[in-house]
Parts: sequence; structure tokens; C-alpha cells
Amino acid sequence: MPNRIKFRVSFDAPWKVVLKHLRDVLEIAFPELHKLIDYSVEPKFLDKELEALGLEKLGSKTVDKLIEVTLKSGKQKTLFIHIEVQAQKQDEFGERMHNYYCFIRAHYPNRDVISLAILTDNNPNWMPNSHTFELAGCKHEFTFPVFKIILCKDPEKIYEQTGNLFALVVAATQLALKTGENPEKRSDQRLKLLAYLYRKGIPRAVAIDFYRALWWLTRFPKKEMELNFQRKMSNFALQHKPMEHLLAPFEIEAMNKGLVKGRQEGRQEGRQVGRKEGLQEGVEKGRQEALRAAVLSALEVRFGNVPATARKKITALSDKDDLKTAHRLAITSPDLKKFLQTL
Repeated sequence: MPNRIKFRVSFDAPWKVVLKHLRDVLEIAFPELHKLIDYSVEPKFLDKELEALGLEKLGSKTVDKLIEVTLKSGKQKTLFIHIEVQAQKQDEFGERMHNYYCFIRAHYPNRDVISLAILTDNNPNWMPNSHTFELAGCKHEFTFPVFKIILCKDPEKIYEQTGNLFALVVAATQLALKTGENPEKRSDQRLKLLAYLYRKGIPRAVAIDFYRALWWLTRFPKKEMELNFQRKMSNFALQHKPMEHLLAPFEIEAMNKGLVKGRQEGRQEGRQVGRKEGLQEGVEKGRQEALRAAVLSALEVRFGNVPATARKKITALSDKDDLKTAHRLAITSPDLKKFLQTL
């Protein structure tokens, strides 16, 4: 077997972001269901209810969503969306989907439930969409709709024709799978996908969600590769002002790290001064620390060991704009001396 670059895309985080945009997802992945939903009534994401069900007891280790929607007929339905993020075949998948369905139906006996699956694996021949049990004349069959990412043809063209941003997520997932063994080959296409979000007319919050998702799905496994792409993306961003509301690449990275750390600090502090206040302050502190880490990381990759005096100067920075400036200088300054002089 030839030597391979070990690289596994982290699917969970981006899919949790993407699924907030249910309408886009269903329009492409499950158009039949999409046509039945009345989107004038905001879909309700039942995350707490789903957590209370304890699906992990049934072996759930993927991204699951339980969503309540209203159909155009006026009848409410609880919609259960199960996302399979593991890029590998699992023989028991159909049975697990059946078990999830039965489990949810048992807890919501007065609601209709529909189970959906989005498969992100790289095996075109694996298309589980049913589970059948038959014994001694007793037969039970369960089938569910499936959307297979790699079988979606020309998702970029779909985006050009419809403006549906989920198509870019499909394209990004396909790119990550296609270049899994050689991620260095994904740079140009990654830039192209992110560049779509620089078009006018996309709401800021929506653009940032999909920017984060695309960035996550196509990220590089090595710091040097990621830093080189950040330079490339920064140069592109400087030439395209219409989408100034989009975060810069290093800000996306900092935000991702900051949210994780911020949640941890927020939970701890929230026990003393209140959950909401603690979470907000924790997220902000996490962002600051992540930005400082991004600056130091860029300097280390480019110039090697960073002296203590430089580290102290960077650690003293707390203003978000100052940290952004420091990171830009870290990836553009010709040497460490020039960086410190300009900073």
C-alpha cells in the first residue's frame, strides 16, 4: 500500500452549522419534502429534547437533529434528520436508522416522524436506505430517503443556477474527499468556493455560517499549508471589497478556537455570575487567546523560535483590532525584526 497523507476531515462542526439553514439543505437534498414545508413558520430545532432522548444509548455518535416544522397543509410534523458524518461503510446503518425512528416515535406518539440521512462517505456503492426484519411469516420493512454527497453532479453549477449555498457545502465535501490523500491539491478550488461568498446580496450572518463550514471542510492538515492559504485568501480579500463583512481567514480560525475555549470558560464562570454573562465573556476571552495563538503560530512557522520579548508584547495585546493587525503583519512581514518594529 502506498504511503498516504493521513488526513481526516472534521465533519461534525461544519454540519452543525449548515443544518441551521434547513431550507437550503432540503431544497437540494430532499426536494420532495422541501415542497411540503411552510417556511413562513420558523422551523423549531429541538436540540434539548433530542439530547434528553439519549440516542447515544443506541450507538449514535454522529450529528443528529430533531426539527419541528409546519407543512403547507397546516399540520405540524416533527422532522428527525440524522446526518452520518463518518466517511465509511457501516453495515448496521439501516438498522440504526430504524431504531432511532422507533425510539423517537415512542417518545412522540402523537406526532408523525420522518427520518432522513445524508451520507458523506466516499463509497458510491454504499446506499443504505432500508431495514427489513422477517421471521416466521412476520415481516417489517423500514425505508428512508438518502442523499449521497458524492453522487450529486456538478454542485457548483447548481449554485450558479439556484443561489442555494448548500450546493457549495456539497462541493466542499466532494473536494475534501477527492483530495483527502493529497490535500495540497485543493488550494485553488478551495479559494474558488470561498470566493462565491464575496458576492453581494448574501446576508452577513448567513455568509459567515457558510464561510465557516467551507473553511472547516476543506482545511489543510499542516500549519504551513494553512498559513500559505491564508496569505492567498488575504490577498484575494484585499482585492474584493464588496464583502467586507466577511471575516478574514485568520479570524475564522480564531473564532473556531475561541468558541470552544469560550464555551468552556463561560460554563465555569457562568456558575458564579450567571450562565449567559459567563458564556459571553468566556467566548470573548477565548477569541482573544485564539487570536494571540494565531499570531504566535504564524511567526513560529515563518521564523522559527519566537523570543520571549516578542511573546510578551503579543500577550499584552487585548484589543481585537490590534490582534488582527498583528496577525496580518505576522504573515506579511519580511522578518521578525520588521514585524516588531511595525507592531
